[in-house]
Amino acid sequence: MTHYELMFKRRSVRHFRPEPLDEATLAEVRKAIKRLRPLFRNVRTRITLVDDIGIEPMFDVMPPHFIIFTSTKKETHNMNAGYMLEQLSLELAGMGIGSCFVEAQRPTKEIIDGVCVPNGEYIIMLAIGRPNMTLLRDSTVKFDRMPKEQFLRKGEYTEAIEACRLAPSGHNSQPWCMINEGEKLHIYSKKLADKSHPIHQTLDSIDIGILLYHVVVSAREAGLDGIQEFTLEGSKQAPEGFYYITSII
Repeated sequence: MTHYELMFKRRSVRHFRPEPLDEATLAEVRKAIKRLRPLFRNVRTRITLVDDIGIEPMFDVMPPHFIIFTSTKKETHNMNAGYMLEQLSLELAGMGIGSCFVEAQRPTKEIIDGVCVPNGEYIIMLAIGRPNMTLLRDSTVKFDRMPKEQFLRKGEYTEAIEACRLAPSGHNSQPWCMINEGEKLHIYSKKLADKSHPIHQTLDSIDIGILLYHVVVSAREAGLDGIQEFTLEGSKQAPEGFYYITSII
């Protein structure tokens, strides 16, 4: 199943089986990590598969493995993290492996120091393992997402746009909307009413990276190049309460 097809079925997994993945499967996971494509090539990253994060995460059953994402600090490093880890999450789903973004907790400093990219910092991690729940949905009706008319503010609603609407987000906040101009897709992020909590901005920008992976894959499925471009018309059309992020052509 392709990443595009999985966008209509995959779900975040929070109930894991405790058994570790076998060595052959772990080798495939490491290969998948090496194949990941960044959204921004000027952001240096290190993505590490570990069995221990030094704390007890908030799960009913301890996930057997975690993937820690560290990065050099750039203006775009959080979007890059969301883009790359959503790519990985879909790849894992195709292998029958469940995953979940872990935002509320982080590994211990000792664990982070041992895996961090030079001159970088911890961004976020995925919990992964065999799911103790259904990994793939049988209908898009079972997704809890914003109404179509709130997500797409202008243009034709297509199957590719639906794949974008189904993108996951932290706490299902869905801080985004889109405009479809046929040959260009414009992406916008919701403005924050309260700017006193920087973590909210961090999570929102990771979420936008997740959405951008869905947009790039869906754009290519629809016959576009899937290349980022900042456009004046995209900026001018920003809906009230949103700011312009980028366009995919």
